Amino acid sequence: MKSQNPVVAGLKLLVVVLTVAAFMSVAVVQAAALPNQIVVKSQEISSGIVVVESVTAAQDGWIVIYDNTGFTAGEIVGYAPVRQGANTNVKVTIDTERIGDQSTLWARLHVDNEVKGLLEVGQGDLPENDGPVIQNGQPVVTAFGTASRFAATAETAPAPAPVVTRPVKTTKPAAALLNQIVVKSQGLSSGVIVVESVTAAQDGWIVIYKNPNFTVGEIVGYAPVRQGTNNNVKVTIDTGRIGDQPTLWARLHVDNEVKGLFEVGQGDLPENDGPGIQNGQPVVVTFGTS
Repeated sequence: MKSQNPVVAGLKLLVVVLTVAAFMSVAVVQAAALPNQIVVKSQEISSGIVVVESVTAAQDGWIVIYDNTGFTAGEIVGYAPVRQGANTNVKVTIDTERIGDQSTLWARLHVDNEVKGLLEVGQGDLPENDGPVIQNGQPVVTAFGTASRFAATAETAPAPAPVVTRPVKTTKPAAALLNQIVVKSQGLSSGVIVVESVTAAQDGWIVIYKNPNFTVGEIVGYAPVRQGTNNNVKVTIDTGRIGDQPTLWARLHVDNEVKGLFEVGQGDLPENDGPGIQNGQPVVVTFGTS
């Protein structure tokens, strides 16, 4: 049998290697070209939560809800982190008071650059590092409709009226406002904890921990609270990190320095928003999960 020329055999082997490499290169390029996409339906927002059906992201980032197409920091009414890949049923806690009777909101995808886990948009004097994701030369954004929540709120609106008729009785307690948290045991499957009431002597945060060591790594969710009484405060939580934990802890924190930015566990930023202290102790309560 005639033996094959070594040069020819070598060339054939080279062709095979290059062909395999080409296929591998194509596969890598296709994986890197993950399309960014947002799917969100029109929905009722009186719960204070917007559910984004799906967010596909080419990199870790944020889904940010705006109440105007100017897309300025002052028009942000809520945001939540998203991971690279497909994210389903993303829950975003929104500020319904700022939205008012707005009939349309806009969901825009942002990147997460520099300080990971901190939305670096509209955070005081910090640089605006987390800009919008650009695809085909345009930001990735979609609009969705809202339903009026005023039928639900109209019934509760008259409640503060007695305060006007009895100024002496309401003024005195206000000066000695006590910090207090009221939260009942509840299921976590919705990804949202409802804190029945938070009374705060100053603007701050209600922070949910999965362990009473109260370290940054044990925070599973937080939400802003205003000075005074806050009812039915909704806190979006990371259920994946909680697992089958039977007990959680809700602790009140102050909002110091950069207002509206939770300054705990934000990379290299100082830990300015410590716990609210009353009678020499942090204000904290436990509650069960199911």
